[in-house]
Amino acid sequence: MVRVFARYDLPTSIKVTRGCLGKTFSARIADRRMRVSFPGWKRGDDAWQRPDGFAIVPPAVDLLPQSPNDRERLGDGEWGRVTEWRTGPPRFRAAWVSCLMMEIVLRDELIERRAQPTGSWDPTGPEIDSLFEEVQSWFDNVLVWIGAATGQDTLIDNPIHRRKWGEGLSFRALSDDGPSGTTWPNRMEIRVSRPTPLTLGMLRRVIAMSNAARLPPDAHLFLRDARGELIRGRFRRSVIDAATSVELVLARLHSRNSFPGLNHPRPTLGLLVDHATVALPVDTRDGLVDRRNDAIHRGAHTGRETASRALEIATQIVTQLEPLAMD
Repeated sequence: MVRVFARYDLPTSIKVTRGCLGKTFSARIADRRMRVSFPGWKRGDDAWQRPDGFAIVPPAVDLLPQSPNDRERLGDGEWGRVTEWRTGPPRFRAAWVSCLMMEIVLRDELIERRAQPTGSWDPTGPEIDSLFEEVQSWFDNVLVWIGAATGQDTLIDNPIHRRKWGEGLSFRALSDDGPSGTTWPNRMEIRVSRPTPLTLGMLRRVIAMSNAARLPPDAHLFLRDARGELIRGRFRRSVIDAATSVELVLARLHSRNSFPGLNHPRPTLGLLVDHATVALPVDTRDGLVDRRNDAIHRGAHTGRETASRALEIATQIVTQLEPLAMD
């Protein structure tokens, strides 16, 4: 038998509580059972050489492979970072993880050996190729669950890039005293968020659901999308997705236990809200339904404050009527 170790640089970092670090989980990728290990941590110099900080360290395995991204990262490639901690006494609650280790045991005949001039060999063959092909879809499921359960931005197909105001534009001037130097843009757009980290119980649930190739209910997927659109400044789209999540849960509730007085084969969101038999936020009609109708039917401009409130209303309704069991 051959033990094969893999290092997976995540397409986006995920935020986890300290209890998740150093833990190992069973996973099923490319129809193969394997072990997925999270990095650990140590006290001492972190990535910014601060002696009172904490560093995220890889699992203690000598055969960990290098990453194509190593040269683009700090040192020999980072596995994550602790960005916030207390000093009295030194402790931290959560960290960002950017790499995972995977381990799989295969029969010797399933591993092909590609000889190297140094006399060593690289593992190749169909089994390795299948892992290259399938790991992304497995982790995509992980990200969907994380985004639905915690509010972390996991829309990796539409990443958020920091940008400078006026990027690409530069100035020089010519005056009586001669030419000037060059002025480049120096204002950076900063997006600040404090996403909820995954607890150990939530992480176990996320991995179990991903192993089974299951997805969260559609209402939570629309909430995830609404949060992502809000972060990206696409407020009208955020309102529409938030309203759709509410329409889904209220329609399901109505199908199981008809709302009195609502006799319509295909009730709209407004009708579902007006006839709902459960308590809804008092501004659901004004803050969500009317804003969605304005966006769809009248092409009305939607601002950040309006979209934020619509998302708050939708989140309250969906989590109340269709909670996502994660512990």
